[in-house]
Amino acid sequence: MTGIDTCSTTHGGREPPVASERSKSILICPTCGFESAAGENWILRSGSETREFVCPDCGTEVASRQLL
Repeated sequence: MTGIDTCSTTHGGREPPVASERSKSILICPTCGFESAAGENWILRSGSETREFVCPDCGTEVASRQLL
């Protein structure tokens, strides 16, 4: 039998809210745990066809949206 090690990441010394208490517009960085509303605090990179949401703490691309 194998086990899976897990660890939780907190941001700013606070525990993240329970999933049911989060707004659906909250983006969470899977690398460092940074959380913020989709329209706030993220670095936005816009190309000719996409907009990318990049974590301001670690630089991970969290989401990409096609521009219409």
